[in-house]
Amino acid sequence: CFGFGFSDLRDRLNDYLPLALKEPLKLEPAPRRKTAPPEIREATFTERSRLTGRWERLEISYVQQSHPDYAGSYIAQARRTLVRPYEPGDHDPGLLAELGLCEIDAGAPQEAVGFLEQAAAAGTNRPRVYYELARLRFAGLMGGGAANRIFSAADMAPVVEPLRHAITLTPLLPEAFGLLADAWLRTREPAPTGDVAALVQGARNFALNPVVSYRLALALARSGHRAEAAELLATGAEYVPDDAARGRYTQLLAALEKGAPAKP
Repeated sequence: CFGFGFSDLRDRLNDYLPLALKEPLKLEPAPRRKTAPPEIREATFTERSRLTGRWERLEISYVQQSHPDYAGSYIAQARRTLVRPYEPGDHDPGLLAELGLCEIDAGAPQEAVGFLEQAAAAGTNRPRVYYELARLRFAGLMGGGAANRIFSAADMAPVVEPLRHAITLTPLLPEAFGLLADAWLRTREPAPTGDVAALVQGARNFALNPVVSYRLALALARSGHRAEAAELLATGAEYVPDDAARGRYTQLLAALEKGAPAKP
């Protein structure tokens, strides 16, 4: 990968060793800021339920893959834990987020929508909540229609708005950038400047992710950023795992170089 073999690497390191040892490395720590000691308190019932329920939720996908016959009991246990503080009326944003994600992981998207909407309205800081809400809304738009159906910006707004919030939170989710690209590829109007900037950000962060990089390239090309799209395709093509997908990258790259329009 670097243009030389193991023996050459060893020789270069040996040559550099005297230089490295010539002067000791000094690391000067920055001045330590004075901060108040953290306040320690007992976790509330809701906090305990939320944290325990999250661990139980995370077990669901593992059990579904390794021991699917037992997944139902794990789903039921996570639901019981999370619903205990919710039923008396505690609508903590973090708890609402866990309830919605639990239903998503359990394969019950219809039951998840209400919790996800409440969590988003309450301002939860979980990016996956906004992504899943946008994904379900996008699926609702696409459901039962033609595969090449195009929507207005007003129709697509309920999908785009939560995605705009998701990409401002950490960790950055490649799925959120990919869905934002899909949304604008299905919209008649061009993407606004802010969303194009988000697509460029996604291209920089996830150029090596074949799940989203091709979709981002399409959306960038449609938005007039053909140079960024071509660079993304050229980079991504080197990391695509199979020949068929690599062919799609090179085919689109060739079309962009010829000036052909980018289509979904």
